[in-house]
Amino acid sequence: MSNQPTTTRATLRRHLARRLRMPFAVNIADSSTVTGGTSSAPIDTARLVQGADDIWRKQFFYDVTADAQARISAFNHSTHALTLESAISSFNTGDVYEIHSIWSAADLHYALNQALHAAFPAFFEYVSDESLIYQENVLQYGLTTLSKPLWRLSKIFMEWNASVLRGPSSQSLTGAAGSLTDPGLIGALGQVNSFWKCSIYAGTSAGSLGSVTSVNNATGQVNVSPNWQNGAPDSTSKYALWNPQYQKGPWLPIQYGRPDEPEWPSNFYHDFLVPTSYGLRMRIKGGAQPKDMAADTDATMVPEEYLLSKAAGICFDMLVDDNRGDRQRYAALAQEYDQRAEAFKTSQYFRPPDGQWWGDGRPIEYMDSADPLGWRAGRRDY
Repeated sequence: MSNQPTTTRATLRRHLARRLRMPFAVNIADSSTVTGGTSSAPIDTARLVQGADDIWRKQFFYDVTADAQARISAFNHSTHALTLESAISSFNTGDVYEIHSIWSAADLHYALNQALHAAFPAFFEYVSDESLIYQENVLQYGLTTLSKPLWRLSKIFMEWNASVLRGPSSQSLTGAAGSLTDPGLIGALGQVNSFWKCSIYAGTSAGSLGSVTSVNNATGQVNVSPNWQNGAPDSTSKYALWNPQYQKGPWLPIQYGRPDEPEWPSNFYHDFLVPTSYGLRMRIKGGAQPKDMAADTDATMVPEEYLLSKAAGICFDMLVDDNRGDRQRYAALAQEYDQRAEAFKTSQYFRPPDGQWWGDGRPIEYMDSADPLGWRAGRRDY
């Protein structure tokens, strides 16, 4: 389920503004564009056409492009200009902006991230990570460097490819921050293009993985991006070069090994070495705790309906201590939205990621076709 639908922070913020009935979001637009002005007096001749001065006074201007906000001290309807209490850094004509009422963009982002925290473990992120490679004579692999902190390990698969070139051909391999050069590859790189992957599976820089950006067929040089994660390779290094489009078949499930912990594992231990897979990738699947959204392009798999209700409740709860006259009203609204969120969570929670039985035995690609269950080898599945 790594292709679970996601929602970005920008979309969630704009939908939350509408859920909270902010005038700009409800009556004007989710966002608009600055057409002129200065960093302390932005102008929008298209959308800021309201016929009353100071209609936007004391509300919050959020420059989405610059990711900066300022309180509005005045509005002139004839010039379509807002006056800001502080200038917006990195301001430019053409910046996308929003106007928020009562709560600023920072408040909305805080509420959304707090809602993400409250969502776990009923709602979590699905992980499908392919950043680890199978290394020579290595059985222990760390799981703490994955793209998301792993909560539960579900399954591990091993790539099975038909186009692998391994080297070096001699001890003449040299490397740089983002490349390697092997004279044995001279004349052999004609078909290598940006679809290809290159990894270092032994020696200096072992564990590094990159995507090929270009090659020099005349010198045997392969350039990759990003740069090697574990330093530049040298004459001690061994590499694998392959085209992921040339798979022999489905990736092989790794059934024989174990994580060190059932939850929040730090390492996975393989029971067997598989030389035919040296340098190829592992696909690690499982569940992870949702990460805070720090940028508008950050996205989450947690359902939007839960996040909007929970975040709205958190926003109203912020007002309880800030207001004496309407404290009971805000407390009631906070409770109502929180109850909506909890009701949604109770009925729509994600099923924990499917686990896999980890046992002792032989890897799948070494299974004897005459003894598929391993009875002759005395294998036990209980």
